[in-house]
Amino acid sequence: MKIEISREELKKAVAKVYKGVSSKPPLPVLSGILMETVGSDQIKLLASDLEMGLSFVCNASVLEEGSVVAPGKVLYNLSRLLKDKVIIQVSGNNIELSSGKSFYKLSGFPAQDFPLFPPFPDDGYYLISAERLKEAVMQTSFAVSKDETRPPLTGLQFNFTEGYLELAATDGHRLSISRVGTLESGKETRVIVPQKVAMEIVRLAEGEIKVALGDGDILFESGELTLFSRLIEGEFPEYKQVIPDNFVVTVLVDRDVLLEALERVSVVVSGEIGVVDFELSDKSLVLSCVSQDWGVAKEEIPAVIDGQGIKIAFNVKYLTDALRVISWEKVSIGISGELSPTMIFGEKEDFRYVLMPVTTRLEE
Repeated sequence: MKIEISREELKKAVAKVYKGVSSKPPLPVLSGILMETVGSDQIKLLASDLEMGLSFVCNASVLEEGSVVAPGKVLYNLSRLLKDKVIIQVSGNNIELSSGKSFYKLSGFPAQDFPLFPPFPDDGYYLISAERLKEAVMQTSFAVSKDETRPPLTGLQFNFTEGYLELAATDGHRLSISRVGTLESGKETRVIVPQKVAMEIVRLAEGEIKVALGDGDILFESGELTLFSRLIEGEFPEYKQVIPDNFVVTVLVDRDVLLEALERVSVVVSGEIGVVDFELSDKSLVLSCVSQDWGVAKEEIPAVIDGQGIKIAFNVKYLTDALRVISWEKVSIGISGELSPTMIFGEKEDFRYVLMPVTTRLEE
C-alpha cells in the first residue's frame, strides 16, 4: 500500500473516526485505525471498539493498493501536527510516514484482524434530515439516566413509525420527547440507541441521514461517513402513559424571560439540589429559591395564566435543562396538580417534556 494525501484530508478523516478507537481495547488491534484503499483516488478509515464504529472515505492519490491498521493515537496526533503533504507506504505491518522533512516508521496490525461492520439490508431504511435529527437528540439526550444498573434508561429510544421518528429519554424523574419527520420510512419498530452514539450524530452528521437496522445493530450513513452501533437490550418504559392530557392550570410565558429568571434565582442554591417554587396569580408567575446558607431569591415575571392559582415546586435544573434546548419564543407549562406530572410544550407536538414536582416547597 502506498498513498499520497494532503495533510488537511488526513486530519479531517482521522478526526471523523477517532472517537471510535477503543480506550481500553479488548483486542490490541482495536487501539488502531484501519486504513484501506478505495479505487485509485480514495481511502477509507475505520475505527471500532466493537460497540460503536466509525468509517470515513476521503480523497487520496493511490499509488499502490492495500490496507493496514495504524496505531490510532499516534496517527491522530500526527495528523494534527504535520505541515505538508503526507506519503504513507506500507510493507507488511510496518508503516512509513513522511511529510516534508519529517519521517516516521510505525508498527501496525494486519488489516484482516480488524473486525468489520456486520451486513445491513439494502432496503427498508429511513431517510431523515440531519439538522432535525441533531435537534431531536439535543432535546432528549440530557434526560438520559446515568444509572448503569438500568441499561435501557442510559440510552435514547428511537421509535420509528409511519412518517416520523420519535426520540424519548428518561431518568425516572423526567421524560423528554422529540419528534422528527422522515423523508422515507421503513418498517415500524422501536430500538434503544446508546447516548454516546446519539451524540456522535450531533457531532458528525450533515445533509441527510440514512438509517438502517440490523439484528441488534443500527447504522447511520451521512455522505462519506458511516456510524455503526450495537443497540441496548431491554425494555424501555411505556412512557406515553405518564404524559398528562388534562391540566388544572396552563402558563404561557416567554422562554428567554423564564430561563433568565430561573438562572438568577438559582444562584442562591448553587452547589445544592436546587428547588424553585412557582406561585401563580392572575397575570404573573413568582419564582422563589431559598438556601439555608445564602438566603432567599424571588423574581416576578409576566405570564398568561389559564386556570386556578397554584403553588408548586420543581427541581430547578430539570426546568433549565429543558428550556435551554427549546428554540421557540413562547412556551406553555401545563400543571396537572401539586403532585402530578407537569408538561412543557409548544404549539406543535414536536417536543414535550414531562417532569414531576417536588414535595419540598418554599415558605414565606
